Amino acid sequence: MQSDYTGHITASEWRWVIIISVVLALVAFVPFLWVLIIGDDQWRFMGALHDYQNSAVYLSMMEQGLNGRWLMYYLHTPEVHGGVFIEPLYTLLGHLARMTRFSPIVMFHIARVGVSVFMYLSLYQLASHIWTRIRTRRIFFAFVAAASGIGWILVPFTQSLTYLDLQSPYSYPFFSSLTNVHLPLSIALVALLASVMILILRPSHTESPNLKNGGGMLFLGCLLLVFLYPFAYLPLVLAYIINMVISWVDERKIIKPQLEWLSLMIIPALPVFVYEWLVFQNNGVIQEIWRQQVTTPPSPILLFSASALPFLIALPGLRRVLRRFNRDGDQFMFIWLLTMIAWVYLPVAGQERFLLGFMLPLGYFATRSIVEFWFNFFNLKRLWQTRLFVALLPVLGVSHLFALLMPIYPLAVDTQVDPNTGVLLERDYLGAFTWLNGVIDNNRAVILASPNTSLWLPAWTGGYVVYGHPTITTQATFKRDAVIKWYQTSDVNQCGSLLRGEYSFRSSQYDVTYVLFGPQEAQLGAGVCLTLLRPVFRFGNVWIYMYQDS
Repeated sequence: MQSDYTGHITASEWRWVIIISVVLALVAFVPFLWVLIIGDDQWRFMGALHDYQNSAVYLSMMEQGLNGRWLMYYLHTPEVHGGVFIEPLYTLLGHLARMTRFSPIVMFHIARVGVSVFMYLSLYQLASHIWTRIRTRRIFFAFVAAASGIGWILVPFTQSLTYLDLQSPYSYPFFSSLTNVHLPLSIALVALLASVMILILRPSHTESPNLKNGGGMLFLGCLLLVFLYPFAYLPLVLAYIINMVISWVDERKIIKPQLEWLSLMIIPALPVFVYEWLVFQNNGVIQEIWRQQVTTPPSPILLFSASALPFLIALPGLRRVLRRFNRDGDQFMFIWLLTMIAWVYLPVAGQERFLLGFMLPLGYFATRSIVEFWFNFFNLKRLWQTRLFVALLPVLGVSHLFALLMPIYPLAVDTQVDPNTGVLLERDYLGAFTWLNGVIDNNRAVILASPNTSLWLPAWTGGYVVYGHPTITTQATFKRDAVIKWYQTSDVNQCGSLLRGEYSFRSSQYDVTYVLFGPQEAQLGAGVCLTLLRPVFRFGNVWIYMYQDS
């Protein structure tokens, strides 16, 4: 009979984890089946459902990689700016799409599945570094994968969907797998880095880093994490530093190997942070875009609701760490949890993005509470302990079900497709996009279209747009209003300023090359300004015009 305790991950464990991971990754694609079912001759799904606005930006980065670029440009704003080596994951995926002849959209979703499975495997790897008991590892894995907040309970009472567990994927591994590629990959790296840090900080650990004991993985993991998601790197490394200092105080001496491990975390990050600081100082357009992405932190009540049930389950474990402050995992996880919360409320950009992987330390204490307190509290036999935990998982994960299905809810309940849904466009636009993609190639062209159309134009054509995104377009609100008024106006004297680039945080930073007029634009207005333009292409109900001064 196989022992329930092991110092390594057995083959049967890997099989179990891989099967569960693949199932979870495939469940994330259930909404896409509905999109295929409702597909018709009029509408075309544009490639992303969850967090579709940001996904359109990532797809535009992949389009640049597909065209051979390594430096990334923000195509959702029209101003001229230099390329930067930021978020290289998506340009890399674009290059892979070119090599494999997959479309960027197909490559995007293949990568999503791959990194999601990798994320779940990494979570189990973290569990194996903490616990030798297989059942406890599985409880941690299942809890972290399923746990969410109580937003689903509050929605009927408040008539609001603005709860973190329904809108913000950062804390939750499953939710992150719905949205993009870099979030689940970042959670995977965080889990792997945490698994090494826990070993380093144990009182019995005195080894200096080398390639065999995790030193190489720590160096490479920190380098990748800083490129992918520095918001996750900062709380994690700060938690390690605080733990290291506490160890020095307890031991009354500086522990040299811990400093050597710290150097492997900081050295790869420094050049990346210096480069990004130089970009911010010298690239005015990107500076303006990054400033727009500053948000207000969530209220403490909102933050609590995002993890209320997991927090209540974890209370006995949290009480235990306050009483004992055990350096064998408890201390690190507790300080990591606190550093993430502290970063959220510091006066720095990012706010809730610092919560990436929040469920990992919280799940650690919840697992300790379940195994060491709650099972004993209810005085259940082992079989009923398992049944109780399995019955609890669906309750923990109801918010994930809401998040999974919310993007397709409007499509499922309405007999008519809302043209403003954002994830769909009329099929005629694809013909126009194909033509634009052919004439633009790698040449710079600025395109004017409705906000909905402009969101997807860069990903499908490689062109720039006047307004395309609420935070990536500079002076986004101002430009969006200007685009809408351009299609609505009945005075041709008001048409030229937008085309000449005067609606910019720096005057005359662009000239419009092409203008689209189709069903989306017709909803905004009659398009009197089109009389100033020359028609160059038509596909169905979509016309493409060229600005005469271009």
